[in-house]
Amino acid sequence: MTRLSIGIGGIVALVLAVSAPARADYAVVRSPNGYCDIIWIRYAPAPARRVRSDWTIIAIKADWWSAVVEREWAWTVGDCKPL
Repeated sequence: MTRLSIGIGGIVALVLAVSAPARADYAVVRSPNGYCDIIWIRYAPAPARRVRSDWTIIAIKADWWSAVVEREWAWTVGDCKPL
């Protein structure tokens, strides 16, 4: 019985570790000269997500491709200068 409970506990721990989502945030930021760039932000609480004081965060996205779409949308609406 002890072996069974240890085995089930190991399986549950493995399932929880695999099912936890990976956290990788990407930010679309505007530099003072008006161009936008995509940077990677490590997981941190919201107040610690300071990039630089003179950059403006346009959007924070969960993956790279969403950040690319957001940057191109910022180009379209005129929030950033195109490259």
